[in-house]
Amino acid sequence: MTVKEVEQMMIQFMAAYKKAEFQIKLHDIYNMPGLDDMAKGRKRQELCLPYQMPIIAQYGFEESKKGVAQSVAAANAVFEQYTESMKTMHFQLSWLVNPDEQKGNPNFVPDAEVPEPEKPEIDIEDFMLKGATWKVIGGRSSGGIVVRKSEALNSPVLRFKLVPDAKVQVEEVVNSRLHYKRLSGDGPDFGWVSLQANGKMLLEPCVA
Repeated sequence: MTVKEVEQMMIQFMAAYKKAEFQIKLHDIYNMPGLDDMAKGRKRQELCLPYQMPIIAQYGFEESKKGVAQSVAAANAVFEQYTESMKTMHFQLSWLVNPDEQKGNPNFVPDAEVPEPEKPEIDIEDFMLKGATWKVIGGRSSGGIVVRKSEALNSPVLRFKLVPDAKVQVEEVVNSRLHYKRLSGDGPDFGWVSLQANGKMLLEPCVA
């Protein structure tokens, strides 16, 4: 294979592996209980094969495990001639077929349709206690969430908003109103904010 052909084949593999259909099946394999690394590797190979065969056939390889092995050997034969973008794709392809790598290096392929990890169940009451930490998730389209001087919804609004991704520490919670001390991000150092508005959460507990 020429370097250009290898590059085109890699691009096609990238496109196939980035899709949610493939990623969901891959993560289902890695989430199966009782599978060791070898068993995961075999099942991953079985999953990849139907995606690989139509691609390698375009470059003259037979649609089989043997054909896949031959295409890999042909690509490796010109590895020293890889461009920088091809070297990057080489590592991205490895990431796309390995959920363990994805956990260790999130968003290495930004447009990959990787399933969101399941969030652990939490007891929200534990995060209502003084000292718990919350993160602002609302107000992204408006520059942040409104902060008031006291618990009452008609109390004076502070000049600045609490920006998205800011982290705060609970001082007290009264009727879904949070009295906070700011830990990070921009906004007033202290104030009162609503935990939700119009049925949507404005802040979420920091589990870890």
